[in-house]
Amino acid sequence: HYWLCHRLALFLNQHCSVSAAFEHLIISSEDPKIPVSPEDALMLMNKNMDVLKGAIRTAALQGTCIIVPPEDGIYGWVFTSETVYSYLEDIPDPQVTGFHVETVKDIVFATKKGNSLVGER
Repeated sequence: HYWLCHRLALFLNQHCSVSAAFEHLIISSEDPKIPVSPEDALMLMNKNMDVLKGAIRTAALQGTCIIVPPEDGIYGWVFTSETVYSYLEDIPDPQVTGFHVETVKDIVFATKKGNSLVGER
């Protein structure tokens, strides 16, 4: 890890002199202690993503090379174990749900083709 960090630091020192860290007022439900639906949680996270994208775009246009967004800038931090559930993504257990070789090939193909599964290989 040291070598990689050292190489990254050398690259950034030669090619980048501007960095930015920012925070914004999180767009959240009126009462974060009351659970919201997964659809509402996604809507709120998308609104926060729009704010973050705008700030990142502005910083990049001003020559910023390193942009550090707020740690909880998409969903906030005032949750209980019940209210955070709608903001979480279900990740299947790899020991129960496996990947078929063709699925992995399709994912790689989609990535190479601009995230589209449409088209011939």
